[in-house]
Amino acid sequence: MSQHFNFLLTIAYDGTPFLGWQETKEGPSIEGELKKALRIILKEEIKLNGASRTDAGVHALGQLANFHTTKKPHLFTLLKSINALLPDEIKVTAIEEVEASFHATLDNTGKQYRYRLSFGPVQFPHVRHREWHIPGKLDIETMRLAAKSLEGTHDFKAFCNVKKNDTYDSTIRTLSKLSLAELENDTLEVIMEGNHFLYKMARNIVGTLVYIGKKRIQLNTLKKLVLNGDRTQLGPTAPAHGLTLFHVFRHRID
Repeated sequence: MSQHFNFLLTIAYDGTPFLGWQETKEGPSIEGELKKALRIILKEEIKLNGASRTDAGVHALGQLANFHTTKKPHLFTLLKSINALLPDEIKVTAIEEVEASFHATLDNTGKQYRYRLSFGPVQFPHVRHREWHIPGKLDIETMRLAAKSLEGTHDFKAFCNVKKNDTYDSTIRTLSKLSLAELENDTLEVIMEGNHFLYKMARNIVGTLVYIGKKRIQLNTLKKLVLNGDRTQLGPTAPAHGLTLFHVFRHRID
């Protein structure tokens, strides 16, 4: 029996031209581009296990994915080779060998997402694929209070979009961090850190915070709306292009 090796990739990408992480026949995907490059280099079919199935237009700085292979290439050579074959919008930033049982989808312990939105009168063109532009005043302090109230363990059903063939044993999740950072040029960054995110949960949280900042949802009604579990009573799903998968947490494999 041939020996198999397990390699873990750290991946950064601009999600703008892709239909998301997951490989699809409908068009280009991040997973599809990576598998194509690995297939050329290793000369065998590759199955990738991604930590997060990011949607179309969502970006990443720290996506993780692992794969098994019968080959054991030099890691630096593999890094150079795969990046030479990938499009400019996708790059592998690190490769390491991990224990055979490690699975990036199942064994990650949490994720950090960051969402950028701008509220100045004019959006700079170079960030139009990176930030959601919402011109006008936002009540940032009330948004911070709302964010703080959502930290901890709650039933986040009201922040979950229904997806065909997706079922959850529970919609209870833990947000260990939900904070807002004011940046230059009237830009706000929402930092979300949690164990597991429901479908579009991160973007729905941002949309709700924006509605609170615009006073379309009152802070004193937020808890009741969340408890009701009714998606339609909260804010909209924020556009995909403002979201970045910033980091995936895992137990260190030594």
